[in-house]
Amino acid sequence: PWATSLPAAPRTPRRRLLKQHSASDRPTHPQAAGVEASRKPSSSTMKLAWLTLNAIALHHMCESLAFGRPQQRAVLKTPTRTRRRAASLESLDVVGGETNARLGFLPRGDELDGTIGRMAGPAILNFLILPLVGTVDTLWVGKLGDPAALAALGAANQVFSSVFFVVSFVPAVVTPLVAAAHAAGDEELVKKRVRDALWISAVIGATASVCLGLAPRTALSLALPKDAAAATWRQAVTYLTVRAGGMVPAIMAFVGFAAFRGRLDVVTPLRVSLASQGLNLVLDPLLIFGAKMGVGGAALATACAELLSAMTYLFLLVRRGTLELSAKLLKPPPLSSFAPLIVGGAGVLARSLALNTAFLSVTRATQALDPTGGAAAAHTIAMQVWQLGGVVLFALSSVAAVLVPAALNAPGADART
Repeated sequence: PWATSLPAAPRTPRRRLLKQHSASDRPTHPQAAGVEASRKPSSSTMKLAWLTLNAIALHHMCESLAFGRPQQRAVLKTPTRTRRRAASLESLDVVGGETNARLGFLPRGDELDGTIGRMAGPAILNFLILPLVGTVDTLWVGKLGDPAALAALGAANQVFSSVFFVVSFVPAVVTPLVAAAHAAGDEELVKKRVRDALWISAVIGATASVCLGLAPRTALSLALPKDAAAATWRQAVTYLTVRAGGMVPAIMAFVGFAAFRGRLDVVTPLRVSLASQGLNLVLDPLLIFGAKMGVGGAALATACAELLSAMTYLFLLVRRGTLELSAKLLKPPPLSSFAPLIVGGAGVLARSLALNTAFLSVTRATQALDPTGGAAAAHTIAMQVWQLGGVVLFALSSVAAVLVPAALNAPGADART
């Protein structure tokens, strides 16, 4: 309503705005300045950029409308110190509700903000480890002095990551499911969720691993054009073939990571990540230069780290009683158990497909810019730096995925909501 009372601003035709800013405000890639300054973006590129901007604007508008409504604020009371220093959900109280509706979403320094801070800190560090280690991988491969090696690393790593995030939609929904069961005090349901997710994820991961291992060139064609340098293709095939062997451990480690987060334990995953990625840092120079494996050595070091991570998570899940070593692990879960995982993962799968299609398209476009691999090598380095910027956003979204279902399923939540 307040927006309608503002004076209307003079409207300028969209085409005129584009013409006014096209010459002066258009960003130029440093390497392309003076070389291809006369090249204009295609109409399809401009349309895609315009649609993207409109989608972002619509997303922020929906968020502002949601935050602007009077809402009650749930406070999750946590003990000041636990045995494992993990954030814990003990009780839930609803306070506020009639405060300023437009400022109700801002931090207040209450117990809920304290819970978010205690969980977000380790989560940020955990999400920060992976891109930092990926940057170190890029550094070591860059020391080979071969632009084709960096181009191959960027293309093959993007293909593996895209396939992984598409097939790992089941572990992505384990966190809220485990959080809901844990908040309700149903430990048997927690065990069932974790056991079913491990079985389904292992089957899906094994299928993806076999497909990547048997047809690496077909998968790489999503990111590498046919006219790319032969050296880039050869090293990319080597990297993807080796990394494919680590698909199952990677997806099972993802389930373990989600299971601990669902129990509001964000410190244990941080320790596992530090140990496994520390192994990656040690093995990188030994395999790349010591064993003279080149790009394949970087892939093997990462696969070994993923294997260590999976074994550690399984050991801890068994030790803490979340997973039982029995014949049930080998039996496929009943069809009724698939429903929460598949239905909940459908949205995650659609989102992963959209995002990774865009990432693969950009990677393929950069590979086609320069047959020698120089532009692709620069893109690989830039992407590693860019991923550091999304750490805070990823960490906070993971905290929300835990706190919201935990609050909704806490004892007495129905009476308060």
